[in-house]
Amino acid sequence: MGNTIDTAMCLDWTSLMALRISSIKEKIRYVFNAVPINKRDGARFSVIQFQTPDDQPVITTMVPPLNIHALEQILAPPLRQQGYIDGNRDIGAALREVMNLPWRDTDENGVFLEKLAVLVTDGVPCGLFDAFNGDDPWEISNEMCNQGITLIVVGVGESITQCDDFYCALAHNTGGFYIPFINADRILSSVIGTIIHDQTTFNQVRTHDLYEEIEKNSLFKYSYMESRVKCMIHECQTMNDIRRFFYNHRLSIQHDAHS
Repeated sequence: MGNTIDTAMCLDWTSLMALRISSIKEKIRYVFNAVPINKRDGARFSVIQFQTPDDQPVITTMVPPLNIHALEQILAPPLRQQGYIDGNRDIGAALREVMNLPWRDTDENGVFLEKLAVLVTDGVPCGLFDAFNGDDPWEISNEMCNQGITLIVVGVGESITQCDDFYCALAHNTGGFYIPFINADRILSSVIGTIIHDQTTFNQVRTHDLYEEIEKNSLFKYSYMESRVKCMIHECQTMNDIRRFFYNHRLSIQHDAHS
């Protein structure tokens, strides 16, 4: 009978992300079309648009029947979110809205539903390099894991490299993975197609061969950060722990550079 997938797409509309809306929408369309038409009737697709801590996330849910025209209507950022707003991203608030969505385990026909959240961002999360009292994305990633929600993070632009190891760990903590933007449509559509047709899970498709495909045409190299990713998952409980980990890591780099 196969699986189908309920999806929440978290879109960062700060700064340069707003300028990339055409390419972002193109990749989302490509991924959307990877879901077979006969599987769309039982699925749901939600979009969560977020910016900085001063803005509340905007949530739109598209219920069956899913089609590309309905998708187009919910992908444009609201007027109040258009522009050149910058600053650290309130990832925690966006992921909290993910948890608040009405996730299901099966559809009305008894078909098993994989639960997928895709976070698309080009910036630093609140709480990574400075103190922050909002929703803790690391704690929420543990909640997502407990509820069977897989997170995939899509990193956009060059600035993301200063924290791509954090986003990689955040995704891995839920059984997901990190993808550079250039490869997002190709990887996501392939993974979704495999899960639906082979009745497998996201964790089962996270193989060495997948990482080779994820790294193509990009500066991202999982092997460079694998040990840090594993340390964050095994040693950190909150964003405060993550922030200390990053601080100590930077200190060690400076020490090695001067020794």
